[in-house]
Amino acid sequence: MREIVEAVIVPPAGRHRAGRLDMAVLEAGGRLVPEAVCRTEKVTSEGFAPDPAAPAAQARLAGTWLFGGIASHHFGHQITRSLGRLHALATAVAPRGLVFVPLDRRALTPASVAGFRRLLDGLGIALPVRIVTQPTTVARLLVAPDLFGEGRGGEADPAYVAWARRSVLPPGPGTDPERRLYVTRARLGPGAGRLLCEEVLEANLAALGFEIYVPEAHPVRDQLAAYAGAGTIVTSDGSQGHLIAFARQSGQRIAILARRAGRPALLLRHLDSFGAGLEGSAVHYLQRVTAEWWPETRADNVSLAEIDFSGLAHDLAAAGIIPGEAVTRWRVPAPGDIAGAKALAVPGGARLLSDAERAAFLRARRRRAPAAAALAAAPPTGTFALAEAPAREVPPAAAPPPAKRRRRRAALRAAADGADPAAAGPVRGMRYLSFLKALHERLRPVWYLEVGTFKGRSLRLAACNYVAVDPAFRLSEVPPLGGQETIFFRDTSDAFFAGATARRLRGRIDLAFLDGLLHYEVLLRDVIGVEPLMAPGGMVVLHNCLPSSPKAAGRDHTPHLDWAGDVWKTLLILQRERPDLRIDVLDCAPTGLVVLRGFDPARGRALRRRFRSLRAEWDPLSLADLPGGLDGFHGRLALQSGRAFLAGLGG
Repeated sequence: MREIVEAVIVPPAGRHRAGRLDMAVLEAGGRLVPEAVCRTEKVTSEGFAPDPAAPAAQARLAGTWLFGGIASHHFGHQITRSLGRLHALATAVAPRGLVFVPLDRRALTPASVAGFRRLLDGLGIALPVRIVTQPTTVARLLVAPDLFGEGRGGEADPAYVAWARRSVLPPGPGTDPERRLYVTRARLGPGAGRLLCEEVLEANLAALGFEIYVPEAHPVRDQLAAYAGAGTIVTSDGSQGHLIAFARQSGQRIAILARRAGRPALLLRHLDSFGAGLEGSAVHYLQRVTAEWWPETRADNVSLAEIDFSGLAHDLAAAGIIPGEAVTRWRVPAPGDIAGAKALAVPGGARLLSDAERAAFLRARRRRAPAAAALAAAPPTGTFALAEAPAREVPPAAAPPPAKRRRRRAALRAAADGADPAAAGPVRGMRYLSFLKALHERLRPVWYLEVGTFKGRSLRLAACNYVAVDPAFRLSEVPPLGGQETIFFRDTSDAFFAGATARRLRGRIDLAFLDGLLHYEVLLRDVIGVEPLMAPGGMVVLHNCLPSSPKAAGRDHTPHLDWAGDVWKTLLILQRERPDLRIDVLDCAPTGLVVLRGFDPARGRALRRRFRSLRAEWDPLSLADLPGGLDGFHGRLALQSGRAFLAGLGG
């Protein structure tokens, strides 16, 4: 390890072209520090020399700092790109903190910064962190060799493995040979690659005594402890595998299920490196992918794997992961199950592409927009500190064009207090966003929860602490910063309500807006999940319960109508099953709002127990099955004016 006095860190200043990462660490006189070269699988800073050779520093860090290398935005990349030099903490004399350069501007989003902080905290590294985005002088910079990560093809030096085993793993009782984990990716939502029909695989393994472990629902330190304590671990290849590698123990059996056609060499080398010297520990890589399907919106790097379930069962038995007799009881998804899984994987009518279709699609996209294939542009200038603020990854807000912003503002002003003349049927009241704005102003919540944030149009109304939940954020509005805590949870609502963040917020949510996937069972689960979180006197607002036409009231997305899905069923279920709730049905255009008050978590638990029987009853029903159809449905509701409801609240 070298100590460099008055070192200058030159971070990337533009896009990465031809595999080159334009960053460097210089001595005070401008000489390059070769030990600070940074590499990923795609880019390297080797051979880069800044121009001028000794650029003027624009910022300064006093004291002694350890150079950490690259900061990235993705959890798996933070492990494989940002941890390889931290072994030096075992020998460095009390550095003030860690200093990184960003790979691109995505590493600087609040969610990425907070996620990196959570990772380091989970590894027991509590030092302050700075990510520099302009030439920065460091009074004393410690530069250690990179002993693990993408720059080494995923391999870890034995010295690094020894440091990690001493310093990273939390203390625990040791490995329990009887504990078996299936580490699932099924709760990650449509923004992440996974196995199709993974819930069938979960059911097969659960029947054999496997615990279904949802990693994103647990802090990193708890994940490490769980992996170190399990005798058998099964998972598909992905970021979670890199934490499993850090926790690898003697006697463990680990099965990595392929979810891509290509072999995950980086992950397998990581596992092999951490398995050196461990007795009785084995890793089995099981490749049973029969087809990959690519959501059109993420066709560059996210795929859904269709696998041979029967062949996988035989492979698991041959590896000793499951007993041989279990193969005969192993459930294999029917073609209808696979088709349904594909449909659910891409809500909103997006296409799934085959490998051949994907190749043609990407070629056409590159021809239309050559710049789209480039990495993100230069980051903003400054020095970013990693603070402890819980958040999940969320893309930076993309501001719409000025003309579009002007049209949107004009439309909102025009509809702010009046009826919507284009609304169909009885739903002709004030626009729902205008209602929500007024509700925020009257209630002045301390904590606000929103499920289904997507572009952020309703989230921008919050001037308080908030949690935004969405598996695929596409923010077109700048998120509000009026509260002390802002949490972006990039996952399904099921994963959120099952996780630690929801447990922390029990009894604290003053206002919740549920606007997720427009399937009645999803909204019903959200109502069940949000009830324990509500503060006394809290309100939950449901969207889209009043469809404008029978076609808009189905489960299939209708892009040219105000699609409401079949969440009208949720309203009818709550009216019948929860007479204790105060339920107000409002005429807010275009598809109505429902306000719930007077929560009783005990009654909510009873509803949870009846969930399966309710699905069996309501799944086959459509609006045509109701007396009078759509008109009959509207006629049975005691519809209120949104304006009158607000007036009754005062404020």
